[in-house]
Amino acid sequence: MKIIYSRHAEEQLKERKLSKNLVSRILAKPDQVLAGQKGRRIAQAIVGEEGVEFLVRVVYEEEGDITEVVTVYRTTKIKKYWRNSNAN
Repeated sequence: MKIIYSRHAEEQLKERKLSKNLVSRILAKPDQVLAGQKGRRIAQAIVGEEGVEFLVRVVYEEEGDITEVVTVYRTTKIKKYWRNSNAN
């Protein structure tokens, strides 16, 4: 899988102090993958940092073996975005 980043994603990585290594790990082994808007997918994982749990969400599109990261962010609102296995 080849990962490329939109200009917006590059800016968000810098602004939010997230690494491409973290994004790669989440894309390779996400805790969950959800359907997003416009055919996009959202890979997410719970990450601990300085004793606080965050949900890191990676919004991406796939075309063949290329994955384009559209944006990435972290949030403490895990319950808002997490989907239980019995959810639609």
